[in-house]
Amino acid sequence: MARGLYFVQHKWFMVVNGFLITIIMAGLSGCAPTTPAPPIVCVPESPNANVYRSASRETAKMIFQNAYQSIPTPASPDTVISILPNELSGPRFMAFQYLKDQVKRWSDTEAIKLKDLNEIQITVTFISPELIQAVYLNQIFMDGILASDFDAQLQTALNSIAAREEILFLVTVTATTNNSIDTVSHVIDIPIKEMLLNNAGNLESIPGHDDHNLDQPINSSLEPVFGYVAYPLGVLQSDGCNWVLDPKYNTNIVITVSDIKLDNISSHPYTWTIPYKPLIETNNYPDQSIFIPVTGDVNLISPLAMPPNPKMNQIGTDPDAYWQDFARYVWNQITLGNY
Repeated sequence: MARGLYFVQHKWFMVVNGFLITIIMAGLSGCAPTTPAPPIVCVPESPNANVYRSASRETAKMIFQNAYQSIPTPASPDTVISILPNELSGPRFMAFQYLKDQVKRWSDTEAIKLKDLNEIQITVTFISPELIQAVYLNQIFMDGILASDFDAQLQTALNSIAAREEILFLVTVTATTNNSIDTVSHVIDIPIKEMLLNNAGNLESIPGHDDHNLDQPINSSLEPVFGYVAYPLGVLQSDGCNWVLDPKYNTNIVITVSDIKLDNISSHPYTWTIPYKPLIETNNYPDQSIFIPVTGDVNLISPLAMPPNPKMNQIGTDPDAYWQDFARYVWNQITLGNY
C-alpha cells in the first residue's frame, strides 16, 4: 500500500510540476521582446508630398534653352534635332556643373577608420528631383538629341520615379583599399533594413525597398558596393497619414543606423545629415555660376561605372576631381549608362 501510495503521489507531483512549468514558460514568453510590426505606409494628402511631381524645373529648362541659342528652332513642336555632341560643348559643361553641384549638395559621408590612414566610406545621396533633372540633361546632351517638348519629356521622366510613391537614396560603400590584394582586408556589415529615416516629429521610417547586396558582408579589398534604399512618403499613425519629410518642419534629412559591425565587432551609431529645406526661402533663382562659360575635356562628361576611390577626397588631394567622378558615377547608376 505504501508503495502504491508513493507512486500515485509521485505521479500527481509530476503532473502539477509540469503544469506549473508550462505556466511559467508561457509567462516568460509573454515577457520576451517581440519584433515590432512594420509601419503601415500611406500617401499624404498634400500635393507637394511627392517631390518628384511637384519640383520646379526652371534651372534645367534654362540650361536646355541655352543650347537652342546656336541651334535652329524646330519647324514643329514634335520635331527632334540630332546634332554632334561637340556642337553642344557649352551647354554640356553647364549641365555637368549642375549635376556635380547637385550630387555634392545632396550627399553626406561617414567614414570608418582603419589602420595606416585607410578607411571605408559610406556615402548616402538623396536622389532629389533636381539631381534627376541634371542627369536627364546630361544624357540628352551627350546623345546629341534636342526636342522642342523638352519640359514635357522631363516631367515624364520625373513621373516615372514619382510612381513609386517613395523617397530614393543611393548608398555607396567605398574603401581606400578597394581592388587591392596587398593590404589587410576588413569586412563591414551594415544593417540596411534598420537604417532609419528620422523626421523632426520623432517619426522613424524603415526602408520600404532596398537592394539586398547592401545587406551582405562587404569586403574592403574587393570592388565598391552600391545600391538604392527607398523610404515611404508617409506613415499611418493614430492621427492619420503623417508626411515623413514635410518641409514645414524638416530642415534636414537625417538617416541613422545604430551599429555597423567591422570584422564582426560592433562599433557605434552613425548619422548622415543632408540639408533639406531652409527656414526661409530667400529666392527661387538658379545658381548663376553654372551659366559661366567653362572649358575642359568634353570626353570626361560621360557616365562612370564605378565610384572614385576615397583617396581622391582626402586632405591634400583635389576634392573637385573627386566630386566630378562621383557625379559621373551617380549619372551612370541612374541611367545604367555603362551596362
